[in-house]
Amino acid sequence: MRLTLYKYHGQNKDYLVYDTIQNHKKLNESMIRMLCDRSRGLGSDGLITGPFLEDDTIGVQVYGPDGSEKNEDAKAFPVFAKYLKDNLYVTRERFHLQTPEGAVTIHYDNEDATDITVTTKDAAGIVSSSSSRATAIGTVILSPEYLESLGA
Repeated sequence: MRLTLYKYHGQNKDYLVYDTIQNHKKLNESMIRMLCDRSRGLGSDGLITGPFLEDDTIGVQVYGPDGSEKNEDAKAFPVFAKYLKDNLYVTRERFHLQTPEGAVTIHYDNEDATDITVTTKDAAGIVSSSSSRATAIGTVILSPEYLESLGA
């Protein structure tokens, strides 16, 4: 079974996006490490998995290049928001993205969704917003042979 990943850039970081609707392979920590490795893999600052769709909720999970969960990595949220808009998962100007750490609000500041504002609330109830740019870099389709070499 082949695997399709998308590479995006935002806030001086690049991420691989693993679409859980298009792909059905379960990724493990060592696969994520290998995929993010800049020498042996595709190279990235992390891997974003989603969308996890339930009712009106869109969920996301973020992993660091070491394969560990990094759901507090707010730099990944604009990247994933751009991916969602590019792939027509979201058509509204504003929506909520559910992370394991809680919901964040995404607002597209322009029509092509390259300028995005993310609003978060921490455990103490402090609200913060940040605006950033996110762009698509490309699509990568991995063959079963390559996946096998990763130990998949």
